[in-house]
Amino acid sequence: MSREFDEYEGEITPEQPMGPPQGKRRSAGSGTPLPEGFVNQEAMDIALGMERATHPDETTEELTHRLFKENSPSVAMQIVHIALRGTSERLKLDAGKYVIDRVMGPVGKETHRADSPLDALVRQMQDDVEKAANEAYGG
Repeated sequence: MSREFDEYEGEITPEQPMGPPQGKRRSAGSGTPLPEGFVNQEAMDIALGMERATHPDETTEELTHRLFKENSPSVAMQIVHIALRGTSERLKLDAGKYVIDRVMGPVGKETHRADSPLDALVRQMQDDVEKAANEAYGG
């Protein structure tokens, strides 16, 4: 019985559980090299098993949330890289729009958020000024 997925020669190490395994990448049966950074399903299943073994008390939801949180900086950098150096203008435009929408909010939508760090800073400054004024004038 032949396998339908691509195979890796190498292994996944605990230091790099979600990245591509170390070793030479090849396509099953054809010997054709796989794209750089490609991780096949078997490698992903092994990595997921290692994650579950490392954190046995996590629920599936907790595991998913942790993986997203741990990998979000790298993913954000990849999106920015695509926006700046994508292989097509369409890719760059889509990635750029995604970044702008995440940072500034979609065009036409209210962009002011009451929970923004800038608002918190302004509120804190206003409170400090009011407190200092009250103290200065005996309030």
